Amino acid sequence: MTRRTLFLTAISATCLLGAALLALFVALRPPPPEIPPLLRDLPSDETAGSTEFQRRLRERFPDHSLADDLVATLNAQGFQTWPEAGLAHFTRHARPCTDSWQVLWSAESGRLITLAGRSARICQ
Repeated sequence: MTRRTLFLTAISATCLLGAALLALFVALRPPPPEIPPLLRDLPSDETAGSTEFQRRLRERFPDHSLADDLVATLNAQGFQTWPEAGLAHFTRHARPCTDSWQVLWSAESGRLITLAGRSARICQ
């Protein structure tokens, strides 16, 4: 074999290996998380989306609702929660943008006294 033939064979093998690894990565990558019911069909505009998200939260959890019910619902819908900090977060990566939603609350004697929701979209 000539040097040129060996070189072309090595490049072809490298390309095939790279393509196989890429296909394996795509096949094994977990799908993006399902959008929770609280977030479904929100307006795509960040301000309008945050306003509607906040409205849904307050409708579902009016003043003096149990904070534990809020945390249980958010956990069940796939949010990461930090109850001691009064914070929950859900992120969905959908290239080229990342959408995230936060829930912030405070409670006294286990009952909600403040509740806020907001959304953000970051595109690269």
